[in-house]
Parts: sequence; structure tokens; C-alpha cells
Amino acid sequence: LLYISGKPFKKAEIGADDEATLKEYAERTYAYFSSLGDKDLPCDNVQIFPPNGKSKTTSPTNIGYALLARVCAAELDIISPLRASSDISVLISDCEKLKKWNGHLYNWYDVATKTPVNPYFVSSVDSGNFIAALIVVKEFCAAKGFQDIAVRCEKLIDETDFSALTDKSKNRLYIGYNVGAKRYEGHYDILASEARLTAYIACCLSGDGALWGSLSRIQVNSFGNVLASWSGTAFEYLMPQLFLPDVEGSLVTASAKRAVKTFIKSSCNGLWGISESGYYAFDGNAHYQYKAHGLSVLSLRNADDRCGISPYSSAMAIPYAPEKSIENLKKLRECGAYGDMGFYEAIDFSAGKNTVSSHMTHHQGMLLCALTNALSGDVIRKYFTADEKMRGGEIMLEEPESKLSTVKRKRKDFVYDRKEGGYSY
Repeated sequence: LLYISGKPFKKAEIGADDEATLKEYAERTYAYFSSLGDKDLPCDNVQIFPPNGKSKTTSPTNIGYALLARVCAAELDIISPLRASSDISVLISDCEKLKKWNGHLYNWYDVATKTPVNPYFVSSVDSGNFIAALIVVKEFCAAKGFQDIAVRCEKLIDETDFSALTDKSKNRLYIGYNVGAKRYEGHYDILASEARLTAYIACCLSGDGALWGSLSRIQVNSFGNVLASWSGTAFEYLMPQLFLPDVEGSLVTASAKRAVKTFIKSSCNGLWGISESGYYAFDGNAHYQYKAHGLSVLSLRNADDRCGISPYSSAMAIPYAPEKSIENLKKLRECGAYGDMGFYEAIDFSAGKNTVSSHMTHHQGMLLCALTNALSGDVIRKYFTADEKMRGGEIMLEEPESKLSTVKRKRKDFVYDRKEGGYSY
């Protein structure tokens, strides 16, 4: 791979009025995490209407974002660093006791009993999300003088073996491991995906960049060359960038910028921001349904292009289009997608205008981290790269845009091979 000079990403300034607005959003979003309590593990979601309340399960990603919420709240002076460390210590104690597989948390736990939920599965990206959170928390605690907690976070990180989730014959991460069936399932092989963060972490921990190099760099055209994603969601392009620094002129950053332009262009009823989220359809227990809504123009498959607008998508887009992202969040608030605990999950315009009145811990956490980065000079990214091993991999992020070797084919030319867990064409 070729590399560029690592020029810092140019971020637009946010005005004082907008800062005050974003701070209010952050305070309300943190109220969601405060409402979850500390006796049980943080639940996956809370459904406001129909009033189904708290879910009974959680994931490593949810636990990770509950930890990060304390860092965000302390950095924004919503709570004190001492209070943050106390809450973090309680959650870390739970994590230390949870049953694991090769150091990895299972994909689902019962929030009350704190035991794994059958079928027993270990998810690579969920584990990567959790470790990313631990890295940030570790550095936050070390910076604030809470060394004991930092050491406990470090121990959990060190005990997590990503080689156990790596197919060394292909240099790819498995999607996960089915513990009950004793088999690995599929592979992650796209750079523009949530697996980017996990692959980066695994490479930095091992000192081997093979996983990163093996990720597909297939590109499509939208405002220029853009890395193709599987589902065409904001989540795939922007979630890893909550932690990974942007580099001006790099392949990943250029793709993020152009993907955001594409999301803005594909507005619906004057609003934009399509990603995986809940939508206005229900199962037999009146729970909202959930799927990855995306744009076909960015996707390797025919995405559904459903008109479901998720506020967390706009928050994550702030580094790339600050004025339009903040304006979109204001419009979402005016449309009723805002409550006592921050933004609701989504507004679904596919059949009228319906608010998906729930909060997902994962999405609330991403929204809060995005707001904190915007208000505090990318502090989540700075804590992540304060870790010596994570900082050591930054050259991977300097890979420049590809202008000559871009592969452009119609989506029908790509076939997903389930047996091999990758794409053929």
C-alpha cells in the first residue's frame, strides 16, 4: 500500500449557539444512560411507546457504550470525573465476572442474571466495539488519576484473544463463533463496514496489518469514488470514525465525506440520515422491528432505500458536514423525534410520518460520542489513540484515495458466496 503525509483533517468550526444546542442534546442523551441504573447490566433498548419498557438482554456493544457515556458526561461537565470513575468501576466489576470465550464477551447476556443467553455466540464486531470502549475508558481513567480502574481495563483488553476469531488462511475476521455448534460463521471483508474498527484494533494488538490489507476496497461512484459498503448505511461509513482519526486525502476519510454528501442528497421530506435502525412495524409483542436501511447507490446489494431517518446518523456526520448535520438534528427535533432522554430512534416516512418511540443503547451511545467529539476537540478519538498500540497503527489510516485502480462494476456482477463468506465477481 502507498501512504500519504498524514495531513490533519480540516474540521469546520461550530458556532457558540450551535455548541449550546449540542450540549443540551448531550445532556438529554446522558439522561438515558442515567435512567438505566447500575444494578443490572445496561439493557439493549427502552421502548417508550407502545410502552414495553426495558429489554431483558444486552450485548458487548451496549456495555461498551454505557462505559463511554460516563467518559462523555465527564468531558462535557455533566458529571464529575469522580462520579464517572465510580460508575465505570461498577460496570468493570460486572465485566470481570461475566462468562467469556477466549476472553471475549458473549454476544447476548440477560441483564438481570448476567448470564449468557442461548444460542451462545461470540461476535467479532461486538467484541471489537467493547474493546474500543475499554481502550478509551482506560486512557480516560489514567489521565484523570484513576489508575486502578485503568489497570483493570488493561487486563480485560489483554485477555481478549482476537486471533481466536481470525481465519489465518484468508487473513479475515470471522463474523463470529457459534459456541453451541462449535463452528465459525462467515467472514468480514469490506473496509467500508463496522468491521473496520475491529480489524484496526486486532492489527494494532497483534502488530500485524494483514487483516487491514485484506479488506475489500471495491468502489462505486457518488460525488467521486466511494468505498462500497454492504448495506449502504451511515453506520458502516461513520461508526468507526468515532474512534479512528481522519486523515485529509485518505481513502477512508474521502469515502466518509462523499457518503455523507450522498446521504444528504437522498433526503426524504426534507430530512436525511439513513442507517440501520428500528422502523414502524411490530412483532407479535408490539416491539419495533429493526433492520439495516441503506442507499443502493452505496451498497453492494440492492438496499431497501426505506425512508427511515435516524438522528444518530446526523450526529456522526458532523465532522464532514457540520452545518447541515446540526440543521438536520434541529429539524428532527421539530418533527417530534426528541424527548426527555434525547432523540428517539427514528422517524419512518415510508407510510405517513411515524416516530419510532424507543431508545437503543448502541445508537444513543454513538450519538453521545459524536456530540462529545464535536464539543471537546475529538476527545474520544484522542483517548483512543493515546493508547500506544492504537497509535502505532495510524499509518494504515493514511492510505490515499485510489484514482487509477478503482473497480467499478454493477451490483449484479457481485455475488455473495455464503460458503466462503465473501464476494466473488
